[in-house]
Amino acid sequence: MKRIFSQKTLLLVLALGLTASLTLNIALLQKQREEVPLDLRGTYQVGPMYGAIYLLLDGEGHFCRYTQATGVLDEGTCREQGDGYYTLQASDGGGYSLLRVDGGILLFDAGDNTLTQYEKRDNALFFASIPGPWPEWCGL
Repeated sequence: MKRIFSQKTLLLVLALGLTASLTLNIALLQKQREEVPLDLRGTYQVGPMYGAIYLLLDGEGHFCRYTQATGVLDEGTCREQGDGYYTLQASDGGGYSLLRVDGGILLFDAGDNTLTQYEKRDNALFFASIPGPWPEWCGL
């Protein structure tokens, strides 16, 4: 049997292949770890259409939760705490913690110790026809 490559050439090719593979894997790992900024502004929803609870975040420090049946549940201010974590302070004194996740948010209600996952529906704010007035910042 005839040798096409010498042992040194084969080792060199293998070493170059391993180096290229390692470099590519490191680059892919760094790209995977990059934090993709998630836009907080928008309309979030939990539950089926008519019975849903909607959460509006205007991206300028305001929030509002409402249902189409009962109207505004609460509204207030939203403050960024860093690393995708926010606190929401309702005008009635209630408080929430919010964590941005891919596809939506997790909302912890400090009043009743519940954690709810809201799905992001749109970057726009959806204003439904509801009983009662909207918060002033909504401009309606």
